Amino acid sequence: MKQVTWVSVLLLFCVQGFLTAEAGEDWVSLIIGGLGGGIGNELITAESVCNGNEATPNIPPAEFGYIFGWSAALFSSNMEKGEIMLCGGKDTIESKKCYNLPVGSSSWKRDVCELERERINANMFSTSDGKIVISGGYSSKAGWLKDVQMLQSYDPDCTSNCCQWDNIGTIDGKGVYSHCALQYDEDHFVFMGGNTWDSNGQYDIADVQIFNYKTGQWTKGKDIPIPRQGHGCIKTTHNGRDGIMIAGGFCNGNPNHPDCYQLRLDSTMFYDFESDEWTELSPLNNARDGLVLNNVEGTIMAIGGQYRGAPVEIIEKWNGDSWEESISLKDKVSSFANVQVKKTDYKC
Repeated sequence: MKQVTWVSVLLLFCVQGFLTAEAGEDWVSLIIGGLGGGIGNELITAESVCNGNEATPNIPPAEFGYIFGWSAALFSSNMEKGEIMLCGGKDTIESKKCYNLPVGSSSWKRDVCELERERINANMFSTSDGKIVISGGYSSKAGWLKDVQMLQSYDPDCTSNCCQWDNIGTIDGKGVYSHCALQYDEDHFVFMGGNTWDSNGQYDIADVQIFNYKTGQWTKGKDIPIPRQGHGCIKTTHNGRDGIMIAGGFCNGNPNHPDCYQLRLDSTMFYDFESDEWTELSPLNNARDGLVLNNVEGTIMAIGGQYRGAPVEIIEKWNGDSWEESISLKDKVSSFANVQVKKTDYKC
């Protein structure tokens, strides 16, 4: 695999020692809505958790109903602070609506943006230049989705049709939802795992698909040793090697892995991007799926998820060698949206 170039992106970290986060000190984590939590939100810092109405400034609840499986990211290209965009999800049917919260504002904007297609359990992430990428998901009209779209431009002063989404690629593999995706470097996006459907039925996959979004070329990486959906992933470094850490998830139905039957995972693994190899790391203390991995003020944290239908409130932090139980979420919530925001913009 071609040697990559180090750049500073939202979920990019510099590490010394075994596996610790050093960069990212400027970011905290925000979870929005979800089952059990309704339309509320919680802000997670390195030392505390607070509800949105306790944060400074206050973070207003998301005053709408598509709380199951929606996705969020921060659009900040050519903007001073940016806007949080909350898209997709489902009440009785999947939605393509997006709702926007200007950072620091006391109210959400309605009906200013839409996705190109309705979807649930898609993945959204911010790029290094402040744009947003959305991929995959599920639509009852179209099934498991494969498209990769980028929010190229957004006019914060307009009142309708304010977003321009461009189709930049199609996942070179199966349509997926509840997968993990991120920007790896200035050339590559990486898409890992997820749930799919084909002639074998519905099952979780181990695929690693690497997309050079400048050339349009797809490369198949080495499969995750354990297939999974609903896992967390994050760019980091292990033993001086750049790669991606994944943790948790759910494994079921894969015909090549009969031991994965309704199995929630505590598994933590590291993907060496250059050598295309996987290394097993210390497991989570709490098996869970539907979690996120965020760099919160310089520490990698495993946030949220559920175990056998019950939300996992405890947050775990990576100490460089293993996971430690840390602070807890305020509410019992799953299927939430997640976005990272600057700690200078919101505080507990």
